[in-house]
Amino acid sequence: YQETLIVVPDFLCPLYERTELLKRICRAEELSTTVGESAAEWIDLTYPMLEFEPRVGAKVLDKLIFYESEEHVSRVYYTALRKHLERLPEDFDARPFLERDADVGFLSSLGLSPFNYYTIHTGSDYAPKNWGDARYEALIAELTTKYPNLNCVGIFGPQDRDLFQAREAPKNYRALRVALANVVEIFAGTLFHVDNDSGINHLAGVMNTPSLSIWGFTGPGTWGSMSQQHFTFWGGPSCADHC
Repeated sequence: YQETLIVVPDFLCPLYERTELLKRICRAEELSTTVGESAAEWIDLTYPMLEFEPRVGAKVLDKLIFYESEEHVSRVYYTALRKHLERLPEDFDARPFLERDADVGFLSSLGLSPFNYYTIHTGSDYAPKNWGDARYEALIAELTTKYPNLNCVGIFGPQDRDLFQAREAPKNYRALRVALANVVEIFAGTLFHVDNDSGINHLAGVMNTPSLSIWGFTGPGTWGSMSQQHFTFWGGPSCADHC
């Protein structure tokens, strides 16, 4: 669908620009009447998730309430899009991953080399989804004991709190606060990723990064990673049954 114009949020543009899968993208502010008319069709992906109304031309797709879905979110997107993109085959099940070519030079600037480290991310947009700092610290300590030459890289956003606030961190642990586009570069060289249900975890899945996800009351059957090598740990009294 090279003629389809994809409208994306500003902060995600660097990610979309990495891949050849989408030939035509623009920011929401760049979508003028002229651009809209010149594109054979365009899909707006800039709406907040709970009010997701991607548009194709002048059409508005049905409002999607993802938390009420009993299937993976990718199927919900697909079902909605197919109402207006009839060329999509009924049995479509592709998983177009972003490229994972590690930039050795960039990783070297961070003191890293490809595939001698794993990554963790401890935060999310909603605190009850988080596994907890103490548990992550214990996991890192155990892996350090078993694999002393394996480094751990903690990925943190502006609102995330670093680990090991109350005790000394292992020597093989590093905390990094980098731009979202740089997270992609770090994922390209990681052995595996450990996370909660979070946007960073979804990004790891889009890159087909081997991963382990810890889930609580949100459902991995709806929101789980799409990576081919993925282990889900799901437990707790609030967990649903449908997944």
